[in-house]
Amino acid sequence: MEGHTPTKCLYAASMGFARQISKLAEECFSKTGMHPSQAFLLMLTADEPGISPTRAAELLALAPSTITRFADGLERKGYITRDRCGKNAEMYATDKGREMTKKITEASLKLYELFSEKLGKDEADSLAQLIGEAAEKMR
Repeated sequence: MEGHTPTKCLYAASMGFARQISKLAEECFSKTGMHPSQAFLLMLTADEPGISPTRAAELLALAPSTITRFADGLERKGYITRDRCGKNAEMYATDKGREMTKKITEASLKLYELFSEKLGKDEADSLAQLIGEAAEKMR
């Protein structure tokens, strides 16, 4: 593959970017005591009461087993409850969980501020939109 270098490879470029944005996110979300994806799961349960783990997995692009593991941790901390009806489950944020969403929102805004400083606000917004659209097409 002539001219095909890591800097021209979508996989290499996206993985490098993912590592950098993950590091930033983990720093910003450290005050919540949660992994960023776990924090976003809590936000989903607060925004969509009764959300199923399957739907949460789709929205967060995570494996269902990861959602289950994150939900187990959130439930242990008292941030969510789960109602099980046969094979179906619904997740709900508790009052404590809804209170925690304030810290999560602050962390998310801090993350946005940091990567917008590095990329420029317009470019950061465009990149987020392009990545989201590309991820949807790849599904």
